[in-house]
Amino acid sequence: MTCHGLLSVIENCVLQGNKQGTEIGAKRILNNVFFETLLEWDEATHTIHYSIDDGPTPVSKSEVHNYLGQLHLLPVTKDNSTLVEWSSSWESETDNAIAFCHGIYVALLDELAKSFKT
Repeated sequence: MTCHGLLSVIENCVLQGNKQGTEIGAKRILNNVFFETLLEWDEATHTIHYSIDDGPTPVSKSEVHNYLGQLHLLPVTKDNSTLVEWSSSWESETDNAIAFCHGIYVALLDELAKSFKT
């Protein structure tokens, strides 16, 4: 769970505790406000699962429960590219987190795409 290559969106990334970034249970803080835990790292299937344990409104722990994110990379053999599938689920009394998370995902995926064009 590192943050390399996304510095225009993720200004800082701090690992917490004594686990390495790819160890199950590794914790990190993104931009001083998103507290995440790595739940699964599967190199064979190019999949990670993580939780957001706390964050700014509207994804704070008082507003959102059981936030689970998944990132899955799939090879596209026709043109030797990669499809990035990013999904998340959570429980909340409102829909406020939908647009908020969508904006973050779009920005991160755009930054990721730019990093491969250079």
